[in-house]
Amino acid sequence: MQFFQIIWETIKSAPWVTLYFIVKYVIIGLTIVIGAAFLVLLPYAWNYGKIPFRWKNQPKKYQRELKDTNAFQRQWEAIIAKSDSSPPDSFITAIMETDAMIDEILKEMGLPGEHMPDRLESLNPETTKSMEHLWRAHSMKNNLMHTPGFTLTEHEAKRVLGDYEAFLKEIGIV
Repeated sequence: MQFFQIIWETIKSAPWVTLYFIVKYVIIGLTIVIGAAFLVLLPYAWNYGKIPFRWKNQPKKYQRELKDTNAFQRQWEAIIAKSDSSPPDSFITAIMETDAMIDEILKEMGLPGEHMPDRLESLNPETTKSMEHLWRAHSMKNNLMHTPGFTLTEHEAKRVLGDYEAFLKEIGIV
C-alpha cells in the first residue's frame, strides 16, 4: 500500500504545467520534422517508379527503359535532315527509316512480338497518348510498301513524320 501512496504523492506533486509544455513542444517539434521530411521527399516519391508509359498485361521483364536514347536521338535528327534534302522521295525514305527505328526501340524496350504490330499491341493505349498516331503512321508506311501506286503528298508525309515524332517525344527521345 505504501508503494501506491508514493506513486500518488509523486503524481500530485509533479509540475503538470511544465510537463504539459514539454509534451506539447516535443509533439510540435516532431510534427515539424516529419512535415519537413515529407516536403523534401515528396518530389522523389512522386517520380519513383515512373516510366513514360505502361504496358498492358505484361510481366515486369518487358518493362525496360531505353539505355541509350542519344543514339536514337541522333538517328532521328539524321532522318529529318535527309528528309528535307530532296522531297518527295526523301520523305518516303524518312518514313521507312523512322518506322524501322521505332521498331528497334520497341524491341530494345523488351516488348514481345514477332512484328511491329505485335509489339504495338503490347502498349497500353490508356497510358500511351501517342498510340493512335503511331498506328496511323505505321499503317501509312505499310501502304507505301505494299500498295502499288500509293503516293503521299508532302503534307501527308510531314504529318506521318509528326506522328512518329509524337511517340518519340512521349518516350523521351526527342
